[in-house]
Amino acid sequence: MTDTNLTKQYPLSARWVLLKILPWFLLLFASLYAVYGFQSSFEGMSLDAIYIKVFYIGIILIILRLLYLILFFSTITYAIKGDELYIVRGILFKKPVGVPITKINAIHIQRSVPEILFRLATLVIVVPGDIPTSLLSISGFSRANAEKLKAFIFTKN
Repeated sequence: MTDTNLTKQYPLSARWVLLKILPWFLLLFASLYAVYGFQSSFEGMSLDAIYIKVFYIGIILIILRLLYLILFFSTITYAIKGDELYIVRGILFKKPVGVPITKINAIHIQRSVPEILFRLATLVIVVPGDIPTSLLSISGFSRANAEKLKAFIFTKN
């Protein structure tokens, strides 16, 4: 059998990064709101100075998280090598997981409410044994690419 790199044929959507960074923006706005609510606790400091510090710290954390997500997103690869499906992810420590295609029982497409709003899907591969589902799921597909990859894997099965 030939090796097939599926990452380029069925790419992940960049909207996944936006979905993962959204809670951080909400956390920043909640922090600013909390500072406003507890302004009497910060006696001796101007409220503007506190807002600016919280805002800058929040922006720095969001930028660091965004850089991490972009790096993590770019390291996810999945391919068919021989008769096995390989999923590799990780920035510093690569976590390869290989599953024989003949052992795949089912492939589910899951969509949470945020994924529906961002038009994304998660492909979950079900196999017998002790491999955790979290290692056999790939998040960030568009719905169409998830369906195509699911069909492609089942044709190889």
